[in-house]
Amino acid sequence: MQDATLPVSGTSGTIHVEYSFELTTYHLTNNYWEIMLRADYITGGSITWKNFMAEHATTASSWQPAPEDMATQSQITQLAGDIDLRVGKNDIISQINLSTEGVLIAGEKVHITGQTIIDDAVITTANIKDAAITSAKITSIEADKISAGTITGAVTATNFTLKGGKILIDTSDKYYDMVRLNCNNYHHLFTPYEDMLWDDNAGDKTTLTSGCLMMLDNAGTIVRASYGLDSVSFNDANGTTLSSFSRDQLYFINESAESAIRLSYYDKDELCFNNSNGVNRATLSRFGLSFYDDSGTTKGFWSSTTGEIQAEAANSYRLINGNYGAFWRNDGNGLFLLLTNAGDQYGSFNSFRPLSVNFSTGVCTVNGCLPLTGGTLTGDFTMTLGKTIFWSSGARITTSANQQLYFGASSENDYQVFLGVRDSMWGFGPRVSGNVTLGSPNYRWGTVYSNTGTINTSDRNEKNTIKALDTDLWSNFINSLEPVTYRLNEGESGRKHAGLIAQDVEVLMESMGIDSKDFAGFIKFAKCDEDGNEVLDEKGNTVYGYGLRYEEFISPIITTVQKLHKETEILRSVENFLKSQNIDPNDFMEFVVSKFNKYKK
Repeated sequence: MQDATLPVSGTSGTIHVEYSFELTTYHLTNNYWEIMLRADYITGGSITWKNFMAEHATTASSWQPAPEDMATQSQITQLAGDIDLRVGKNDIISQINLSTEGVLIAGEKVHITGQTIIDDAVITTANIKDAAITSAKITSIEADKISAGTITGAVTATNFTLKGGKILIDTSDKYYDMVRLNCNNYHHLFTPYEDMLWDDNAGDKTTLTSGCLMMLDNAGTIVRASYGLDSVSFNDANGTTLSSFSRDQLYFINESAESAIRLSYYDKDELCFNNSNGVNRATLSRFGLSFYDDSGTTKGFWSSTTGEIQAEAANSYRLINGNYGAFWRNDGNGLFLLLTNAGDQYGSFNSFRPLSVNFSTGVCTVNGCLPLTGGTLTGDFTMTLGKTIFWSSGARITTSANQQLYFGASSENDYQVFLGVRDSMWGFGPRVSGNVTLGSPNYRWGTVYSNTGTINTSDRNEKNTIKALDTDLWSNFINSLEPVTYRLNEGESGRKHAGLIAQDVEVLMESMGIDSKDFAGFIKFAKCDEDGNEVLDEKGNTVYGYGLRYEEFISPIITTVQKLHKETEILRSVENFLKSQNIDPNDFMEFVVSKFNKYKK
């Protein structure tokens, strides 16, 4: 590294500095060469270093631009009516041409600095960053934003689209049109006096002002929707309001232009339906729905608060479907569900009374005869075969088939009783044989009247462990009974009855060793109250009831009679023998003793 030191004197000036060195191996082995410029003893001002040039030569050359900074080709041509300047580099040519026809400036990039004034220009394509154009004719503008002060005069456009903005009209002079749009035979006018006007050559006009929208046909008939006093109204050709809508009501006028039929909203939060005379016929509010007659008198009311539908007419709430009508009637004494005749759905009621309620008694009656809440059945009641009347406890009455009616106290059908025809005869009995008793120990029948006696089961096939009676035992039992006469404590006739005392029979059976299971004629049971609880005496002992099955005494009596018959036959034989021996029966004992003594000897 070598230094080149040159003195500089004076306050300003330009100095040409040259420095040469021999290329060595050191320079070839480094990526860069370091040249240091140094200025010493400078007390003020500035130093500018420029026009550097490095070359490989034995003698230094004068400074000149690098070849890559210089144009590869340039040409200036001057003719009698034309001056042309061209500069070319890398297939790019920049040109300035001046001729009698005009001035041509062409190039990859044209940069004009300073203020430029163009008297008359047609710009085919341009990107103007910031320009002030005094007057221009622009064929087409494509821009994200156009900002302008005031646009005066006529604006003509084939298609004009305004999106997301608005057109503001200067209203300082209300007597002149501000904006006019022409399309074929239609004229669209925007003014501050009549804000918008559509007009065709046929005379049809539409005007939109700050107060109304007015539409006129070619005959001049006015159909107007106006906005005034917070309302919109629609008028006919005569200017009569047909309907109007405001912040508190909606009017509908009938064809004869009488008073409005109105749906209105007032400070009471209600909607009113009026008749042609302007009298309310129905009102819907937050309190309910009310109905009125022509004079405005309330005839019905339904309240959403209380859940009631009120009607002052006797007949109300009619249901229409098909050829029949049904409705409720309050005649002041009762409530009735009434029916109409076929084809008279809107007419009066017929003679049927499927359901009624008596206001004074509260009795509900079905079909005019069956009370549902107590009372007297006052008419015929028809029940379809195979249907059942149920009670909440499970009790029921069922019609099973022709001439059969079943009664049950629960849902257990096996313990029902029937009334009807069974076994080819009319009867009253259990639904299932042997499952139901007639009375009970604590609840007995008073008196049973019958044309014939009772029939007990005596089929050998329905019995087991069949044995002959012990004649001596049961004849002694029968002979030991103590028949008595008595009167019943609850009897009303005062007549005497003949029979046995069950307690006496019990004592006799115990004395003879006869168990109650061996003789069904004796009945002993614990007494119970209506709830089925056993009745106890003062000492807490069970109170028993007694009874006898007199039919069970028949067989022991028969056995006793048969025994007596046999004994009687023996005596009759003895008597006949005595007669054959000419022996007086009164001397029978003497005859027997004599014979006995004879045999004894």
